[in-house]
Amino acid sequence: MSLKVMHIHEFELRYRAYKWLNYKFDLWWDQTTILEMIKISDKGILTKPVQEIEPEELHEITLETYTTFKREFIEKHKDIPMWFGTMQTYIDRLEYELKVIKEMWFNSYFLIVADFVRWAKKNTIVVGPGRWSWAWSILAWMIRITDVDPLQFGLLFERFLNPARISMPDFDIDFEDTQREKVIQYVTEKYGKDQVSSIWTYMQLASKAAFKDVARVLWVPFEKSNQMSFTK
Repeated sequence: MSLKVMHIHEFELRYRAYKWLNYKFDLWWDQTTILEMIKISDKGILTKPVQEIEPEELHEITLETYTTFKREFIEKHKDIPMWFGTMQTYIDRLEYELKVIKEMWFNSYFLIVADFVRWAKKNTIVVGPGRWSWAWSILAWMIRITDVDPLQFGLLFERFLNPARISMPDFDIDFEDTQREKVIQYVTEKYGKDQVSSIWTYMQLASKAAFKDVARVLWVPFEKSNQMSFTK
């Protein structure tokens, strides 16, 4: 079985995930073991577009990318208990997500998001622990974008990034309001002004909804405002 040469962004993503896994669960892997776990074989090549492959089949294809070392290592240590599963549970989930992200060309995207989240935390800027669908990714947890282990709550990765539907993953990250501009400035200076943009959302409320919102702010009881909104 020969090894597959990987892009530097894929390598960095895999290295960060496995290094954190080793640290978080006190596995005591040395650097050689971590590097061996990162490697993938030249098997598991997709023969059709990823959006045409069912998740179960993609899981099987992912297993084909395991090197001999990884297979034997997992078999030897597969029953080591972790928080919400065994070592094999966590590694199989991680490798599946890495495979999907690679096939959808999002390696660099995950690294960029992890970079500015890590910078914010390092500079004592409060970052939300993870909400909506991006908390469903174990890779996002392992590279410290989120603080949520999806296995704890039985969350499926496909809710966040579904290979059957090609769309950008949406990291809706919360930064404290008073420090948010610092994060934007960091990203702009590092990646270039022409690579960064802000997005606003404008909403138009119907008259009845607008009336209820104003009533709520003025502490008008809901029952009363609801009754008034139906009055002609």
